[in-house]
Amino acid sequence: MVIIMKAINAASEKFLSVEETSDKDVEVWVTPHEKRMLYHKPEKEPLYEKPKGLSENWVYDNIKDAIYHCRKIYYIYLGILCYTLLTIFTTPALYFFIEQKIELPIMNAKMPLHAYLVAAPLLLIGFFVYKQLYLQKANKLIQYAIDECNDKNQGNCAACLEKGDKCTATSICRHHRSRIYPWIIVYCRFMEDNSNKFENSHLNNWIEKFQRIFVSFSLWWLLPFILISLSVFILREHSRFWFFYMLSMTILGITVVAIFWFQQQKIPNRSVWLFPSSLAVIGAAVSVALIALHLSALKGKVPWVEKPWPSHPEVSYQGAVSPPLYSEILRSFVLADLRFSSMAGNPTGAKNEKAIYAVDLTGRRFEGANLSNAKLVKADLRESNLNNAILIETNLREATLDGATAEKAVFIYTVLAEARLVETVLKEADFSEANLYKANFYMANLERACFFNADLSNAYLTNTNVNGAVFTMANLQNTHLETAVGLDPEQLRPARNYHLAYYNKVLIDQLGFKKDHNDRVPARRFPQYDFTEALLEGADLEGANLTNSKLRKAVLSGANLSNAILNGADVTDAQLRNADFRNARMEKISFSSYTQFENVKTLFNARLDDKVQKTLETRYPRLFVEPSKRD
Repeated sequence: MVIIMKAINAASEKFLSVEETSDKDVEVWVTPHEKRMLYHKPEKEPLYEKPKGLSENWVYDNIKDAIYHCRKIYYIYLGILCYTLLTIFTTPALYFFIEQKIELPIMNAKMPLHAYLVAAPLLLIGFFVYKQLYLQKANKLIQYAIDECNDKNQGNCAACLEKGDKCTATSICRHHRSRIYPWIIVYCRFMEDNSNKFENSHLNNWIEKFQRIFVSFSLWWLLPFILISLSVFILREHSRFWFFYMLSMTILGITVVAIFWFQQQKIPNRSVWLFPSSLAVIGAAVSVALIALHLSALKGKVPWVEKPWPSHPEVSYQGAVSPPLYSEILRSFVLADLRFSSMAGNPTGAKNEKAIYAVDLTGRRFEGANLSNAKLVKADLRESNLNNAILIETNLREATLDGATAEKAVFIYTVLAEARLVETVLKEADFSEANLYKANFYMANLERACFFNADLSNAYLTNTNVNGAVFTMANLQNTHLETAVGLDPEQLRPARNYHLAYYNKVLIDQLGFKKDHNDRVPARRFPQYDFTEALLEGADLEGANLTNSKLRKAVLSGANLSNAILNGADVTDAQLRNADFRNARMEKISFSSYTQFENVKTLFNARLDDKVQKTLETRYPRLFVEPSKRD
């Protein structure tokens, strides 16, 4: 690092070189402005001298010219920094995952996101170096003006002598400052050197204090801040290549800033060894912090940040509560926030989901991403990583997640109807209230997964590991569990309609079903079946044969029993709220009281014993009217 600093010092000296003449020991500055205004003299005379008619303030004219260009570079540099920061905060995380060009703010131009991420840090560092070199040239011109004035006036400038003030060659007085254009750009020349005491300066003025803070921050701190922001911004993609590229650019930027800062401070040679050690400490601290964030992001977690949950904790069996707002804000800085994003291709804009084509998201990394309410219909998520991802109310209908990993992912209220999850790792995933109709979980790993009140009807859990999975209130009608691994009868009893699912012979015996149970389920033939205290809420038993079956204390709320045969069935103390008995045959049915039928959905065209039917028609005439014609 010491060698690098010496090389930069040599380059800057060459850039800021001054030619001296021998006749009168007058220093002559070679600047573009002087080249236009001065002319050559014969040999043995000064190369340049002030032309006739030129003001005595010719040095300050050159300073003005140099500072004017320096100001332009400074403003361009600040503009690029602010524009980069604006781009970081306005670019949605969605562009990390879809092949689409970002729209740059203000300019309304489009370019690939990764191309911008390659160019931005290089452009920022390049402008910083160019600005510093030009600023050093302007500062040396200023020092030359001070030295010339002090030499002529025994250590005091003419203005100070006239006013009775004092100034020294190592400081700048208010009279010199008032002639430097513009003030804020060159102020940094003197503010960094602790040995410089501002004679007659008004440091108590809050405006000067603000200028000092602003210039110091913009010159030395803003570039590292923007580069670190870019490194944090790239964390959401979870790409090792792009992260380490941006990290290397950050370390490079900090190194360049530190080199110029140490040069500005004019550290003595005996203290130069402090530079590489200080730089190493700063670089190591930034690197460790960013790498720690990167590793935690790859796990889908952020330190001290809670996992976002819905506002209704009763949905999840884990009993979690909603995190505070600050937790979600911090999470969005490191992990992708894709809420309400649409990643479903629909070129015609049709609302019909059949017109939507698949979007290729194969192998993408969504660890910890918030995909709540996102639209991913028919999305191709094969081999993708969704560990700890949040997919509350996400539409994944007909999506393909073959070989994907989604450990501890949250799928509450998610639509996964007819989705493919073949060989998907879903350990401890939460599918509470999810729509999993006809979902294919072939050889998936569902250890300790939660299916509280989920719809698993017609789903396939073939060769699926369901060890420790929770099926409380889950709808298992027509669910294929014949070859499910680790399934225990006690896991099934709290589920809805588990009597109507498919099992292997061992489970059929353990559950007390008839040996031909799997043949009866598709045909809905359950004569003389024992459904005592069965949880058949919302069951589809249309046209089912339930002759002489035992339905005592069964829960049939919302069940569809239209055209069903219930002759001789026992429904004593059964819950029949909103049950549909349209066209059902119910002769010789046994029940506890007539009030059981008070809240059924309909008994339209149902066949009951004459006495029972007359009594019910008298008490509840609306039940025998077609539902569509009711007032």
